[in-house]
Amino acid sequence: MRERDAQRVIQFLRRRVKNLSQEALARMCGVVQSTITRAEAGKGLTDRRRAYEALRGLGALSTEQLPARSGAREVPRSTFRKPVPGQSSDVEELALGLLLLERDYQTVPSTVALAQAGELHGRLTHNPGLVRHSTTQKLRARSCLLMGKLVWDASQRRESRVATAYLDEAIATARAVSDEHTLAQALLRKSFIPLYNPTGDHHLAMHTAHQAMRAAPETPELQALAALHVSEAHARLARPREASRYLDIADDYARTDQALDNTAWEGRRLRIAGSVYLALGRPTHARDLLEQAADQLSERPKSRGIVLANLALAHVGRREPDAAATALNGAMDVAHTTRAGGATSLIATALKELNAWRTAPAVAEVQGRFIDLLTR
Repeated sequence: MRERDAQRVIQFLRRRVKNLSQEALARMCGVVQSTITRAEAGKGLTDRRRAYEALRGLGALSTEQLPARSGAREVPRSTFRKPVPGQSSDVEELALGLLLLERDYQTVPSTVALAQAGELHGRLTHNPGLVRHSTTQKLRARSCLLMGKLVWDASQRRESRVATAYLDEAIATARAVSDEHTLAQALLRKSFIPLYNPTGDHHLAMHTAHQAMRAAPETPELQALAALHVSEAHARLARPREASRYLDIADDYARTDQALDNTAWEGRRLRIAGSVYLALGRPTHARDLLEQAADQLSERPKSRGIVLANLALAHVGRREPDAAATALNGAMDVAHTTRAGGATSLIATALKELNAWRTAPAVAEVQGRFIDLLTR
């Protein structure tokens, strides 16, 4: 992508997404607002590598698919490979590409994955020969779900409006094609936005997670995951009895799934239960659970980063600044690799809580490292 292409992508996005401000776009790209302002005005692009990757993904299309200049004919072209003639082969290629992106969600940096997912989503959305294909609509629902997840991650969980728009489209498309699995996943992911937003509506989060539980009656694993997040919403509403009850409900669902990966489930269950007890003001119980979760989630680095940041908060609650700093260093190792927003926002929260110990060497060191993480 060249600088004039970046200018065209920004201008196209701002026309396409109503009320998309330069500030919001900058957050989504992981750059400062002045970078977007200069690029949109055609004055050059700083922080080029990060901005180019994010802009290509957020445009949901390659630069060749943008409105053509000077009456030139548009020539859609994929960066995955040259298109193969024939509708079915194109659908198969897109299905494989989406499957690989879903598989790598936990390990590939969010801005990089967003670039790849955005181009694939553009092909699913803008190719007239594929839009009417029945299989494509199921792929499109999954692609909208992935885009919603990645936009929220890449923006450090701050750009909720665009992420919600993608998730709403995933929900509507999944309902239209009776894809209960994707519908439940999209509802569950949508519940995360008010659940993890510092000013979010936890009642709305609980209601949406309940919808996810009901959306996939044939998938007890998804029902179990949704129940975990209902529990977390209750914890944030200071309802310990209901929070505990839904942890038990989640376990009941999990026991009915004979195909469940017990190791993966245990890691997720420990992660959310640790968050539940942290929200309920029980840092010692939270610490014990989160330490176990960190060991279980070695193959899910984005989730592990969140666990380590929450573990730091548990140590802060126990007035253990050195242990909190150690956990934060681990969380920043993950955040540096994955560029996922969940860990980064929690790290910032933990550092604020550690401010009372800011003169301690371990705390001062981790504060300096966080500044480096944000500016790198």
